[in-house]
Amino acid sequence: MNAESILAKQQAFFYSEKTKPYAFRIRALEALKKAVIRHERALSGALRKDLNKSAFDAYATEIGILLSELSFTLKHLKRWMKPERAKTPLTHAGSKSMIILEPYGTALIISPWNFPLQLALVPLVGAVAAGNCAVIKPSEYTPHTSKALKKLVEEIFPEDFIAVIEGGVETSQALLELPFEPFGGVGASGMGAYHGKESFNAFSHRKSVLRQTTVFDIPFRYPNMKNGLTKIKRFLK
Repeated sequence: MNAESILAKQQAFFYSEKTKPYAFRIRALEALKKAVIRHERALSGALRKDLNKSAFDAYATEIGILLSELSFTLKHLKRWMKPERAKTPLTHAGSKSMIILEPYGTALIISPWNFPLQLALVPLVGAVAAGNCAVIKPSEYTPHTSKALKKLVEEIFPEDFIAVIEGGVETSQALLELPFEPFGGVGASGMGAYHGKESFNAFSHRKSVLRQTTVFDIPFRYPNMKNGLTKIKRFLK
């Protein structure tokens, strides 16, 4: 699988702005939750083969946490996406200022071996909730979980939205050299950096927006490049 071609496809899909609407994000998260429930036995079996986790351990430390994360995000996403009000400068009287959270583009998620399912899909929840596309690179030390994860993702998402790329250290290195933005892993502060609203924030960036809400305007706010300054000086005399 060519990582460069997948990145190009995902960038094109992202710039189509199909991932931005609330409805798209919710549908994707709901599809992921249903798929995890449907594949629970296969995922648990893969974790047993790779890490000798019991069914209880697999659910308590991986699958259950993931389902809880999905439920929490589905419940709160609408509120997280609401614009944040900001002060409008006097020079823009009659307008409304706000801060909105925008997706970055295509996220790269590299999961470690110790929690190969949770630390692959919990960051994905945040990336999708924020409106990004994503590429997941599972750990090569948990091959059964990697294959189960790949099968689950390919069943519900096209690769121009979400893709799983398997491989060793050389694959990770090749992916890190590509212009993915942002990069998601366990984070400097551990897995907690990718839970709840922190995960949503990690895969979003703040954007200032100014909207004119009235017909009131001042012409000299938009002076001609050549004689605008002269007009302002005359106006102020």
